[in-house]
Amino acid sequence: MKHYLLLSVLIFIYSRSLFAQTGNIIVPNGHALKVEMIIPDNQHKYLYTIERSKTIMWDVKTQSQLYTFPIGTTDKQNATVSNDGKKIAFNNKTSVDCYSTVNGKLLFSAKKQFYGSCIKFSKDDTKIFTMSFGIIAIDVASQQETQLIKTDYTQFDDNGATLNVLDENHVVLINKISWQVWNIAEKKMDFKYTFDTEPYTRVYLPSLKYIATKADKLEFRDIYTGKVVKTFPFGQLAPSSNSKEFILYNGDTYTIYNGENFTATQKLKEIKDFNYLEGTFSGNTNTFYAANYSDIIAINTKTNTVDKGFKRQVAYLGVSDIFNSMEYNYHSGILNIMTDDSVYKSISLTKLFAFRHKPLPINTDMTTFSPTGDTIAVFYEQKGYIKNVATGKFIQPAIKLADEASITERANFFFSKDGTQVYYTTFSTTKQQNNLNRISLRTGISEQVISFKSTQAVSLHPDKDLLAGIEKGYQYTHAKVWDVTTGKVLFDKNMGEQKCDFISISNDKQKLMLVHNIVPDSYDFYEDIYEIATGNLISTSAKFSNLGYYKSYDCTPDFSMLIKCGNFGSITAMNDEGKDIYTNNAHTSSIRRAFFSPDSKIMFTISTDQTIKVWEPKKGKLLGTLYLFNDGNDYVFVDQYGRFDGTEGGIKRMYYLKDRKKIPLDVVYEKFYTPNLYQRLVNGEIFDPIDVVINASPLVKISYSEATR
Repeated sequence: MKHYLLLSVLIFIYSRSLFAQTGNIIVPNGHALKVEMIIPDNQHKYLYTIERSKTIMWDVKTQSQLYTFPIGTTDKQNATVSNDGKKIAFNNKTSVDCYSTVNGKLLFSAKKQFYGSCIKFSKDDTKIFTMSFGIIAIDVASQQETQLIKTDYTQFDDNGATLNVLDENHVVLINKISWQVWNIAEKKMDFKYTFDTEPYTRVYLPSLKYIATKADKLEFRDIYTGKVVKTFPFGQLAPSSNSKEFILYNGDTYTIYNGENFTATQKLKEIKDFNYLEGTFSGNTNTFYAANYSDIIAINTKTNTVDKGFKRQVAYLGVSDIFNSMEYNYHSGILNIMTDDSVYKSISLTKLFAFRHKPLPINTDMTTFSPTGDTIAVFYEQKGYIKNVATGKFIQPAIKLADEASITERANFFFSKDGTQVYYTTFSTTKQQNNLNRISLRTGISEQVISFKSTQAVSLHPDKDLLAGIEKGYQYTHAKVWDVTTGKVLFDKNMGEQKCDFISISNDKQKLMLVHNIVPDSYDFYEDIYEIATGNLISTSAKFSNLGYYKSYDCTPDFSMLIKCGNFGSITAMNDEGKDIYTNNAHTSSIRRAFFSPDSKIMFTISTDQTIKVWEPKKGKLLGTLYLFNDGNDYVFVDQYGRFDGTEGGIKRMYYLKDRKKIPLDVVYEKFYTPNLYQRLVNGEIFDPIDVVINASPLVKISYSEATR
């Protein structure tokens, strides 16, 4: 466990250093994950939207994306913006991390002696308050930690507890059994109210100094006396952060109330899929900020109109390798992937260009792509079709399946290497088994190839003739390799109760790699290499701790390196001796897949943060990041210093940011634009960091001329 915590800290430190080296070139990639928290500043100029892995700062007036802070939270009490709007702070397990919202840089990371939850700036912004068996204060200037008030656990139970600053000397703590008003200057409790019945809703209304609780009814109480000032028979509410108003939802409508006299002033029109109660109400500006997963809108509460939007502009690259169709062809270097809705893109990772095909008429995870990318095979329920998306013509327009396409076997849908046959999997409900079938594009004749129970950790050799997987059934776990041209089993090992996370066939088709534990429910994993022909164990690595931390694995075609992909975007490389050689973290969320160029010199990682990273795997060196845009063939490639290349339309979406100011790219274009950047980096060219001095006027106007790829 100590090893895991240390690794987490190292990853966090490394990720911050990567985010710092961007040259302030902004690609408006927005959010990829669910927005957990929205914070407007007191000056009504900037908005902060927080997901699990990162925080984005937006300009309210222009809806422009400004700084991205490489830290997020799922706990709505663990992030706070200073009252003057110049800082944002996050409460982590071992530290409080404070960033400047003026230049986007880390100001300090204050190590904590006490583990605690909640975080708030003091009224004068000189201290940051947290709570852990009491109230903790961190001095912003010195980062010194002081325990102001110490109490037992029951007083400060942090299960859903909140900390709120009332004035310069008073705070209120609200937990599931009571609320307490504390005088932090005199270190005493001024008032405590204990709930008769534990409420499942506890909301603080800062401008009114009320606490609203809901058990069998919704009650508003004065924070200093505990007296009921208003009761509603039912309802849920969202308070205004800066006015004496609140929004009440009674199950049918959202209504704005004046909190001083509790009169209804406005009924709001509901917007589909947006939950007002999870947003932030700014009464002074008549604005409600709400999120629908990763999209944020601003609702004018006077006119009931959506007048602002804060959205990502890059393409959606999916949430997992299981539920979003994606295939990488090692021979052509083309990545075929389904992006937003039914948009199908092909990306060449050798010459670096992207091509957007026509939207598919149906979006299903049982979609597979030909080696050239111009033909698709789609299966859904008991039907399928094969279509040339370049010409728009059907090759096999109506494939009737005897059984339904197997939705749990996404990896077992693929074209043959020459593109003349399509393999697809169906599930027989009567026999309770899966069948791998193939159909000829020329004749339309189907035949059954393999029968199996179900598979996990499936790996297909680049030649598309050998398939490896963990066949699972009741009290049955076998590692197998099949020849899909003949249907023969070439390797079969009973794994007993072991958990196998990864299986792969070497490039020469002689060896098989297995990543597994030995003791059931153990977090100790091993990497074993077997000879496929004989089933003999060739080598085994030293054990390594998984701890549920690694989401996926991949390896070089020659088995010289195993890449362990963490749940939160980390990459740990292990050599063929079983030793970890580096840990990097450039992604802000989990990695869908890691894959390699045929010569193993370049590695690509594709993440749910909607980016594709390009690496030199032996050194763990990040070469750059590829961003795709969904409404055409546009893309940009940006290295860690901010150098960029891409299509004209992609480049025009970027801008330079300095001290919160959005500066036209013309001003820095000469320094950052680097023709053929991707190929030059892949070929080993080394660039120095860029020292940017912003002049008052542009040095050059952008005149784009695409380099020969």
